[in-house]
Amino acid sequence: MSKMWIGMTSVIPLVYLGVIVTLFGAAFGETEVVQAQRGAIELDARSTEPPLGAETAVSRATVRVPGLDFWFSGRESVQVKQPNAAPKRLRPVGWQAHDAGFTIELEDGYAVDFVKEPGEQETIQIAVIVPEDAPSSETIYLPLRTADSSRVQPGDHAELLAIQGETERYELTLPSRGIYDSVNRQVAFPVGEA
Repeated sequence: MSKMWIGMTSVIPLVYLGVIVTLFGAAFGETEVVQAQRGAIELDARSTEPPLGAETAVSRATVRVPGLDFWFSGRESVQVKQPNAAPKRLRPVGWQAHDAGFTIELEDGYAVDFVKEPGEQETIQIAVIVPEDAPSSETIYLPLRTADSSRVQPGDHAELLAIQGETERYELTLPSRGIYDSVNRQVAFPVGEA
């Protein structure tokens, strides 16, 4: 009887440990990987189980356009800056697919829309969607990375970037007054009127 009791006492902590690991994995683990494509625009999103009352919960998302990657996560995402204030990072909360591209939904009612424009030249347009109550002094910063051996060059217009890949050239249309910052690898979008 005592041998059986000793054997059970060594198994019980392992059972508890297994239950804890399972619960931790269920609570914090990524549950769904989404990969989708609309023309030259690709989406790679990691969704988690949404909190009670929410439709979706996205832990991170990457939008790829030829030659560029746009990252959305808690550590590396869109920033909102106001003069004389600390920047605020906006985590992704969801995404939507539409016929011509994808919309990444962010905290506080912000979103970034990626759309393929029709035409001979492969052109992709970025639009930043801000809530109605956003201060007009804000600037939105969207981080990006060049992919592979691509180069980013100014285009024919101020809001146009030319992305030269190994074999193809693409154009990226920024929102009005959008500025590409090659040093910090980000695109800045002033919110207020010019």
